[in-house]
Amino acid sequence: LLNVWASWCITCLVEHPFLKTITAAKDVKLVGINYKDQSFNAQKYLVDNGDPYSFSIFDLSGNFSLKLGVTGAPETFLIIDGVIVSHRIGEVNREVWDEKFAQYF
Repeated sequence: LLNVWASWCITCLVEHPFLKTITAAKDVKLVGINYKDQSFNAQKYLVDNGDPYSFSIFDLSGNFSLKLGVTGAPETFLIIDGVIVSHRIGEVNREVWDEKFAQYF
């Protein structure tokens, strides 16, 4: 599961507790792409709010994310064997999780 996020993104802050819930309760490995953010701000965000990510990639310019087709934050992709099988632009919450992602876990 790949989640694009930023410390300046209000919707990312809203979805963050749910991301922590699914990574703690299920066998979900979450990779973060920190999008167009300052490294200090991103690291502080994770310290202050908890870090649900197995690891994070810091994409200050946004170029890496743009190559993936990202239009902004948050965006979440489920990738299986190199294929995007589900994609969400916007907040992932329980309803979205159950509809778009849960069936794969």
